Parts: sequence; C-alpha cells; structure tokens
Amino acid sequence: MGDVEMNCTDALKLIDLAVDGEATKEQRNVLAFHLNGCPSCRKAMTVTEAISRETGNLEEPSPPENLLEHVMARVESGNYDKSPLSKTAIPQITWKIAAAIPFVAAAVLILGNLNGSTQSPVIASSKTVKTESYNEDIYTPAPVVAYSRPSSVTTF
Repeated sequence: MGDVEMNCTDALKLIDLAVDGEATKEQRNVLAFHLNGCPSCRKAMTVTEAISRETGNLEEPSPPENLLEHVMARVESGNYDKSPLSKTAIPQITWKIAAAIPFVAAAVLILGNLNGSTQSPVIASSKTVKTESYNEDIYTPAPVVAYSRPSSVTTF
C-alpha cells in the first residue's frame, strides 16, 4: 500500500479493517483520501460503522442451562448422527406419487383439448384479450447517453 492510488475493492477491504480498529495509520490515511472522492465508498463506510455499532449493542446470547446435559445424553445414546426431527415432521413424497405427476398432467392436457380445438388453450385464450394500440406520444425512452456512466479515476 505504498502508492496513493486505490480502487473501491481495496477501499472496501480497508473499511472493514478501519472500523474494527485494525488498520494502520497509512491505511487510514489512504482510505480517507479515497473516501473524500468516492461517495459510494463513503456510504459503505457509514453503513459498516452503523452495523458495527449496532452489533456492539447486542447482548451476548446465553445457551440453555441444560444444553450440556442434552448433548452428553445424545452422545451417550449413540443417536448423534440421526436427525432429532421425527419422520412425520417433514412429509416426504414417495416415488409412487412422483411417478403419477406426469400422468396427471397428461390427463389434464387431454381433457382440456376434448372441446375439439386443435389449438393450445393458452393461445386460444390469448386471442380473446383486447389490446389497445401503442401510443408513442405517452412514452419516449431516454437517449443511450442517459444509460452510460462517465468514466472516472476509480474503477468498480
């Protein structure tokens, strides 16, 4: 980091170090220089500081008092590699039901075409939808220049 130039990728790495208090003085100076000219990294710094501040205010979670007893009982029972959820807690689809799904879908398609139409029901129903003519005066797209971003010293 001897050179003064920095891109946003490097700055984002330094933001984490600076917020955690692990950045050197030189790294903080280079980061400050970059943040002066980069609004997106300034916003990232603000968000990272806010997250760090809020997570610092959280209480330390405490495990249940009987956690060790439950874990040791499970290890001693030999059931530690099996799921504690019962098999009825998560319904499982059997291969018979899975095999029946394509046949049910085929039956629905066949019954849907029994009305004598050779056309797909989706295409037939789309012809009945009334559409209004497109009015070009309502919407004019922006020129291509509006979608491009001018180049800058920093790269993303």
